[in-house]
Amino acid sequence: MMRVLSGVALILVAVMIVGWAPRWVIFIALGVLSTGALTEFYRLSEKCGLRPLRTVGCLYGLWLLGEQLIVPQRISVAAFTVFVLLVLSLSLIDSSGFGRVVGSSGATILGSLYTAGFLSLLLAWPDSKSDQALLYPSPFQTRAAIFFLLVNVWASDTGAFFVGRAIGRNKLSPRISPGKTVEGLLGGMVASLLAAIVFQRYWMRSFSVVGILVLAAVLNLAGVVGDLVESAMKRGAGVKDSSSIIPGHGGILDRIDSLLFAIPVMYYYPSLVAFLKRIFKIL
Repeated sequence: MMRVLSGVALILVAVMIVGWAPRWVIFIALGVLSTGALTEFYRLSEKCGLRPLRTVGCLYGLWLLGEQLIVPQRISVAAFTVFVLLVLSLSLIDSSGFGRVVGSSGATILGSLYTAGFLSLLLAWPDSKSDQALLYPSPFQTRAAIFFLLVNVWASDTGAFFVGRAIGRNKLSPRISPGKTVEGLLGGMVASLLAAIVFQRYWMRSFSVVGILVLAAVLNLAGVVGDLVESAMKRGAGVKDSSSIIPGHGGILDRIDSLLFAIPVMYYYPSLVAFLKRIFKIL
């Protein structure tokens, strides 16, 4: 029951923020989310014997979110360069050997990009000249696309859970995540495709039926890979959950692992479509 109540509460909060909140509220929400997920990522890294620079990584994660609001691209590149140089320099304080320095630095940088970096794309609203504007031509369409992203991930997780629990027999990846099954994967895929048809019919008319089904399928597969990646991290760290902050669900990273891999797919899908159109036009 606690798992269900926590899940419903999280969905309601997400719907309210995405549907009606101004960008600064979304920034704060994503800041809290990314900092929590990044802290859990660093905790997993520490259980593997690494020493990531938590404070530096979390501050850069907040910068990644904030730069989507006000920072020009050239400053963004400069900030990343400074971040990498700072992490490598501070890692020299650890005198336990080259392997530890490289591993700890890599964990610090990867953690920021993996969590805050991917989440920051939710703040990168398309402008009138971008490829994204072709498929998300208005603020309403942009928010509808984010809703679709969230619903796709939720539908996939729900379908996979119930189908896998009911008829799951064939293990998807027994060494990484013994509980996941091929039947659950297919159940999640079907749920994602059904959600896509509903969204195309009522809220995302700029997509063709085929186009949104392809997008849903790719989002589903990206989410599955994201889930397996985080499962591999937890198995390497020897823990069941990234934390126990969400009753019945584990940690923040446990809840958004699929979403983190699906966000870049949703954001760059219009660019891929535009690129393919230009290629076929040339051919």
